[in-house]
Amino acid sequence: MTESIKYRLKFYLNFVQVFCDLFRQVLYDWSRFRKFSSYAISIFYLKSNGRVKTSYQLLALIQADAHKVEKALAITKPRPGFGVAVVKRLIANVEEYYQRFGFNSRLDIAYCVMQKYVDFNVKNDSLDKDLENLLEDLGNTVFEFKNSKNEAAGVIHYTKEEYLFKTKMDLEDFFMGRYSMRQFSEQALNLKDLQKAIYLASKTPSVCNRQCYHAFIAQGKEKASSVLSYQLGNRGFGDQVDSVITVTADLSCFFSSSERNQAWIDGGLYAMSVIYALHSLGIASCPLNWSVNPKRDLALKNASGIPHSHSIIMMIACGNLKDEFSVAQSKRKPMDELCTIMDKPLSQCGL
Repeated sequence: MTESIKYRLKFYLNFVQVFCDLFRQVLYDWSRFRKFSSYAISIFYLKSNGRVKTSYQLLALIQADAHKVEKALAITKPRPGFGVAVVKRLIANVEEYYQRFGFNSRLDIAYCVMQKYVDFNVKNDSLDKDLENLLEDLGNTVFEFKNSKNEAAGVIHYTKEEYLFKTKMDLEDFFMGRYSMRQFSEQALNLKDLQKAIYLASKTPSVCNRQCYHAFIAQGKEKASSVLSYQLGNRGFGDQVDSVITVTADLSCFFSSSERNQAWIDGGLYAMSVIYALHSLGIASCPLNWSVNPKRDLALKNASGIPHSHSIIMMIACGNLKDEFSVAQSKRKPMDELCTIMDKPLSQCGL
């Protein structure tokens, strides 16, 4: 066999191996989305009727519809009588959740949204009577709603001056002063500070306010080291890391095949918010990617107790700052490579 034939054979064998590996990983992602998301429910217009298997899936349906109503109330001129079908579906899903899983504080948020919806339509003499009766029955069914203060949802009114007052700070130094840290002091982090960062990051936007993201905190060097043993990019500094935050997104929050990538979008936004929140609290951090094969992904979930319905977005290594340290300069692209200005309007979408 000539060297040329050997080379070609090796090339094609490598190609087949890479293709098969890619196919296995795509199949892994597809099977997880099919198993854990609520995409099949979209066939039934997001009304559960007992089809939803888990409390997380049903709660995501409730949050999505509650947000549809809430954001509609926040536009300049809401249409009187809007969203009757959505609110009726929301009532049915809230009642089903309560009967199957008991009370959850997010049911109160949905109920408050519906009360604001009623207030708006009463004011405009456009309230659907059947809907009014259904909501009254729901209030009688869910005991906890009797103590609802009707303040958990709705719209907040601002003046321009009030809104801009909270933005009056020079953030350029803050954003440009953040670096991925690979040197940490021996001083232990305070758990309350890590939790404060998670709280600050909770304002991260998410599709329909479903808030699919979650943070798993491994505090202390022993726990951090055990988590980092599954990650492939912390060599040379992992032993200095005090704590690790593993950011995940729950596939139960998504309903359709068009949302197959939404976990990475919402989870990525949340991870960046966590990093900036840590930075604001003076905590050093380094984002660590989770681009791994299914075997390693499953190994971490099985060892840590992270639910299999969660997609792991990334890890964030955390620690206190040393008195003196070095960081990689990580020069950014010039502006003309970061931004393109559209020079004309697009033709209207005809799809």
